[in-house]
Amino acid sequence: MLHRLIRVMTSWIPSFIYAILLLSPFSFRLFDIGGNYFLEGALVVVALLGFLMRDAVFDAAAKALRQIKKPAVASTIVIITALFLIGALVEGNAAYAYGDYRSNLFVVFGFGVASQFKARDPLPLIRLAIATGLISLAAWYMQISGDTASTKFSSPYLCLTAAVLLACETRRALLAVFAVIILVVLAGVSFFRQYWIIAILTIFLLLTFSLRSFKGKARLRMLTVLAIGTLAAVAVIVHEYSKIQAFFLDDQSRYIQGVGKASALMDTLNGGGKAVQEGDNLRLAYFQFLGTQPWKVVLPHGLDYRSAYDHIDPFFTQHGYQATTIDSLFFYLAYHYGLIITVPLLWWLYWSIWANRRRFGALPASSLILVLTVVLLFDGGQAVIPIKSFWLGAFVALFSRPVSIRWR
Repeated sequence: MLHRLIRVMTSWIPSFIYAILLLSPFSFRLFDIGGNYFLEGALVVVALLGFLMRDAVFDAAAKALRQIKKPAVASTIVIITALFLIGALVEGNAAYAYGDYRSNLFVVFGFGVASQFKARDPLPLIRLAIATGLISLAAWYMQISGDTASTKFSSPYLCLTAAVLLACETRRALLAVFAVIILVVLAGVSFFRQYWIIAILTIFLLLTFSLRSFKGKARLRMLTVLAIGTLAAVAVIVHEYSKIQAFFLDDQSRYIQGVGKASALMDTLNGGGKAVQEGDNLRLAYFQFLGTQPWKVVLPHGLDYRSAYDHIDPFFTQHGYQATTIDSLFFYLAYHYGLIITVPLLWWLYWSIWANRRRFGALPASSLILVLTVVLLFDGGQAVIPIKSFWLGAFVALFSRPVSIRWR
């Protein structure tokens, strides 16, 4: 029994090492050089440690890199490289273009690593995802303890939705519930509305998937753990209510982001529309721009300075909007990649989920469609923040359908 416990604990060590050094907010601190994130240094250190540990994730990463010769992978890299060159040479912001370039490539890398677990037990990937969530929570706690936390806390939350999906598919009820609990806590401390929505959708994914696929003791175990976790959460909230209330009220911006925007969101869901009028005008402006002047984004603009308020298009300054392409992943893709690439890409993503509805079930597939939609609408940072980019690629790999590309 003790031997088995030690073996289980040691099996988690590589996941936590990778999470700390490469896939969590800690990586930004560890590899900060003059205020710039040195992703390349993090990759070298992780590669060396992975070579020494020779674990399943390192093996998957090595095999993913060897897939570069495949036409679909090579074509994707060529397109991203071409967009980098357009942004660097035409727009003249080589440093910003390179920052986006490496993050976009990291999406491809995450996709490749996760794809390797389609034909093998995904437990190492589940461990990596959960470790990433736990380390992200530790990073938030350290910021709060050191009084350095900002109003919002960004984290690679898609790792936990991916963990839930994989755990459900492999009938690992305890890991699925554990991942959901971490996601709910991360969502609660983030003050991003999209995190809260993703958490709700992931809970729905867990419930619908488990009720469809879990049988007997597995279903009972999952429901029991969920019930215990819910009761424990309610007890903690009741016991610590005064501290939680003070946490919100002591900071006006925190109160607005948390309580204010949550109330506005509920008003919108109830038909009031207040949140749309006050909080999401800019995102609606993106769609207005795309709908009224689509010819301006048919072709790619290349990877470039993503927060150029006066640089995106005069449409936004004329209407008084401080536009940035990282507010919305959909707008990021449409602007930087062009509709000529974005439309087929989005069609492939949604078609892949729907084509897998028999594998997942109709309701779980619907949850995934909604998760993808929320990410596309609200989180352009998925494409430009490396710790998010990896898990965006990994998440997509879990439901993607193969694309056949041949070179003559």
